[in-house]
Amino acid sequence: MFSGGVRLAYAVEYGGTGYETEGYDEAHAWEISSAATLAKVRDDVNYGHSRVRAGSYFKFTNDIDLTGAAYENWGPINIMSDQDFTFDGNNHTVKVRIIGGSLYGISKCGGLFGGIEKGTVKNLSVSGSIRINGSHIWVRAGGIVAILSGGKIENCNFDGTIAATTSSYDANAGGIAGEAGNVDGNSAIKITNCKVGYNSDTIISAQNRAGGIVGQFKDYSTSNSITGNYARVTLEDAEHKGLIYGEREGTSGTISGNTEIDPNASTGGETGSGTGDANGNGGTSGTDSHESTGGTDTVINENSGNSTTSPLNIAGTLIDGLVGL
Repeated sequence: MFSGGVRLAYAVEYGGTGYETEGYDEAHAWEISSAATLAKVRDDVNYGHSRVRAGSYFKFTNDIDLTGAAYENWGPINIMSDQDFTFDGNNHTVKVRIIGGSLYGISKCGGLFGGIEKGTVKNLSVSGSIRINGSHIWVRAGGIVAILSGGKIENCNFDGTIAATTSSYDANAGGIAGEAGNVDGNSAIKITNCKVGYNSDTIISAQNRAGGIVGQFKDYSTSNSITGNYARVTLEDAEHKGLIYGEREGTSGTISGNTEIDPNASTGGETGSGTGDANGNGGTSGTDSHESTGGTDTVINENSGNSTTSPLNIAGTLIDGLVGL
């Protein structure tokens, strides 16, 4: 669209024009208004650069329903490091009923997104059920993404159920990401201001690791951060589980300002009733005195600044100075 030789900013439904014309910034975002368009985006993004320019910006313009039989074996969207896409949910919700998943490397992944190596997903809510079972070495299931090895998840929400099992080796599930982080420390992950279980009862189960925000956190970059998130989740079955993460490998990054609520706690409000688990998550009821430093954004005993409350005392209280007791 031109006016007096000047190109005016506008957006267009994905697929409406050619590869070279749109999607290169927010003003010219590719719009996603339907399940059919989202599936086309998925197919073209996963195919590679010959169909979608690197750095493309996608914006949802409607709520989308993927609960029908045609989408239950949803193959998730994968974003490679040299694609660096942005998906802006624009405060819309995608409803899912995923019982399939697909391969990402040697992992079987289930979620709206499968693997993200670099890119941003923001302002997006997902609700429904994600159940992934496989015979693969690794199975990963996440409310937003199965494996976040680099990139950012901001202002995203999940409500529903997530389950991950395998007959082979290792299965993890998380309310935002089944696995987050990278063992080489070269790529940073950031999960910020996300909510899991905020609007409805949410259950996360896994064979090995289950986390309200992240199932397995591979924390080997000092730029990693899990900050300002909210988790009100029932965790089931896993060998390792926690309301922020199931298990943490490495302690390089920052985990702070997160709110953890155990919906099954029978009492609440007592200071320090949660003793914290071996993974450094907060306790299961009351205000967690082990990981609160008055809300400061520094890592002390791994989860500095997190508050843990029961449903009977949602407000909770951060306790100054009681760290590592």
